[in-house]
Amino acid sequence: MGLTVAQWISMVVLIAWPVLWHLAYPIGQMLANKLPSKQHEVLKEFATIAVHQVEQVSLNSSNAAKKQLAMALTIRFFKVFHVPLPAEDIIDAAIESVVFMLPSKNPSPPPIGS
Repeated sequence: MGLTVAQWISMVVLIAWPVLWHLAYPIGQMLANKLPSKQHEVLKEFATIAVHQVEQVSLNSSNAAKKQLAMALTIRFFKVFHVPLPAEDIIDAAIESVVFMLPSKNPSPPPIGS
């Protein structure tokens, strides 16, 4: 008893679907990493990690040296995780934003009259 064309097609689709899914999913993830929204998410995350690491490790360095270290580390994160690298001025702005949000080393004096 032979199989009809429709049965052959059904068998091929049922067998090929899991294989195609396992091939298509990583490709889809790779393409999603290239989207600007994904790039924006990871920029904030990478800049935050880089600034915190530099602040912990380079306590006696100048602010300019710390900024260069944070820039280099952020760029390295983008390359290691294969996410498209934004323009350097965008990375600079993200690092400045993270630095601005850091708690101040010189606490402000208490309000007068307290």
